[in-house]
Amino acid sequence: MVYFWSAFLTYFLCFPVHSFFGLVIIFGFWTVGEMIFMPLNNATPINVSTKSNRGKYMSLFWMTWSIVQITAPIVSLTFIDYFGYNAFWIFLFGISLISVWLNYILGKREAI
Repeated sequence: MVYFWSAFLTYFLCFPVHSFFGLVIIFGFWTVGEMIFMPLNNATPINVSTKSNRGKYMSLFWMTWSIVQITAPIVSLTFIDYFGYNAFWIFLFGISLISVWLNYILGKREAI
């Protein structure tokens, strides 16, 4: 949800960035989003694992996170090179909407 609002605010309030101040605002949204998201990030593998598999789940989760942190800039910049910044932000906004929708569906399923 944090990434959804971060992408929403970044796209609709700060895009296109024509100034240094706009760039600072975007980085501010991202920083606050990550500060809110990272503690919850640890809870995800803990909640889905059993007590005996907790270490395996945590290591797999954080290895995946590291791989994404390495590959995301390359993939993102390639996408931007082919399709442009507008398409990139619209794509991120769409991914955020899909993520919110899936979290809503999975949350309803767990409640049942």
